[in-house]
Amino acid sequence: MGQCYDTAGRAGSCTVACENGMRMKCSSVILLWSSAVLAQVPDGIAVAPSRTVNLVPDQAVFSANVAAASDASQDQVLEVFRNAGAANPVIVYSNGTSNYAVSFTTPAEAMRPMAQKLDQIRLKRPPAFVDFSYNATLGASDSAVQAARANLLPQLIRDARERAQALAAAASVKLGQIQSVTDLNVVPIPTAARVGDFTAGLALSASGTQSTFTIAVGFNLQ
Repeated sequence: MGQCYDTAGRAGSCTVACENGMRMKCSSVILLWSSAVLAQVPDGIAVAPSRTVNLVPDQAVFSANVAAASDASQDQVLEVFRNAGAANPVIVYSNGTSNYAVSFTTPAEAMRPMAQKLDQIRLKRPPAFVDFSYNATLGASDSAVQAARANLLPQLIRDARERAQALAAAASVKLGQIQSVTDLNVVPIPTAARVGDFTAGLALSASGTQSTFTIAVGFNLQ
């Protein structure tokens, strides 16, 4: 039992139950539940189910560092990548003079051909480049992650209800309706990364990109 307040500031007692063995600290769940739900519902149970899936890598993310000639414009820097076949290069950082960080993506199957083109640029730099290096990471695109999340959400909600029901039964209380759902996703783990020379080929994992999806769900008590 603890002390809590409703939206009108009235004090009352509250009961919050957390399951053991969750990947996040129970106190964190209680804090989330208190701030997001207990202001409206005095009594409740909070759970945080998660599921891990392997996603097929469908995207390569390239990050390049360019030391440009003093008279080179940003558009001239980007034009080098466009000429190499990059469809969407953007400057993500500039020190205001001649150092740039450039990022762009390609489909997974285009990772090695693009890397080989960048190796040629690195070996034979264009007039706009004084120095150049890059790295590439293979993983799941945002759209693939979002599609996986959409598919898993109904399962996670069912998991949450089953766990909350077990907690309610153990506490001899009756579970009510869902009061809050919060996304607590983990960043996907890339399948493979490589820096620099791709001429020797690239060994890729067959397991795909691992992503863990977690939600925090709050229930009231009847």
